Amino acid sequence: MKLLSLLALPLFLVAPRAAAQIHLSVADEITIFGYGLDSAGIQRTPDSVRVVVIRDGTEEHDAWYQAGDPQCAALNGGLAFFDRFGDVDDDAGEGLYEVSAGFFLDADSLYCWKTLWVYLGVGGGPYAVTLVAVDTAAMQTVPGASVAVRNLAQSSLIAIGCADASGEVTFNLDADSFAVLATAPGYVFAAPETLVVSGAKTDSLPGRHFDPGTPSAPGLCRVHGFVYTVAGEPEPGAAVSAWLPKGATRTGAVLVSPAAVSIATDSAGYFFLDLIPSDSLEGNPEYEITINRADGTILRKRVGVPATSSWPITW
Repeated sequence: MKLLSLLALPLFLVAPRAAAQIHLSVADEITIFGYGLDSAGIQRTPDSVRVVVIRDGTEEHDAWYQAGDPQCAALNGGLAFFDRFGDVDDDAGEGLYEVSAGFFLDADSLYCWKTLWVYLGVGGGPYAVTLVAVDTAAMQTVPGASVAVRNLAQSSLIAIGCADASGEVTFNLDADSFAVLATAPGYVFAAPETLVVSGAKTDSLPGRHFDPGTPSAPGLCRVHGFVYTVAGEPEPGAAVSAWLPKGATRTGAVLVSPAAVSIATDSAGYFFLDLIPSDSLEGNPEYEITINRADGTILRKRVGVPATSSWPITW
């Protein structure tokens, strides 16, 4: 799996006759959403998106995707594009990337471009920082835990990695303070930990076993997680929903509606949704999971729900 970390803020280049909103979020996947306003100020839904990937100044991918392609879906009056980075750029490797996207209607570029700079790797700082995921109850490490390092405001992903067989992952970081979040199936880790780096160091990430309970019906998967504020506090009352953006489908002879199912996070910021696994649905479709936070931020992620009794989801 190819992992990307954010290096710089997006750059907007806006066409004089139009405006658009485009969102790119990059971890091991690219998510792009956009819609436009024509010269009369009327919202228009794009019919295609162009995605360009440049690594270290060399173009590696430049392709158009139509609204009907598997990577695209109509969403809230706009067009959404979802794909894993390695699929968009089959030759992904270490380096500095520019990921650009522009939306179009009838090949008319009335929609602005957005460019996101990303770095493939585990950070580019001078200090080696080793983090160890630990089950504090069993006093043993947690191999395979996913660890994300963000700035304190959690607006930028600095580095992301996976713990090895010893529960350890090492990042190359600058002297600064960071928010660190660990996740692993069957475990709950503390809200984002503050990591202060002034040199090479080793630190621990405490967690514990967590049982999300049994799904409401046999054959369902309990998709669960926690929502935290930027300050690392649990966020109660956040609206979490899941729907099938590709439309109605079937599981056996039963018709499955694409309509969203929703729940609000509890006082601990916890939520769960019992969903039909993707491979039990005709066409193996992905779900779109949406979190509406109290500050107005909307998080979206498209996922295939596995055929397991429970599955933790993170952003």
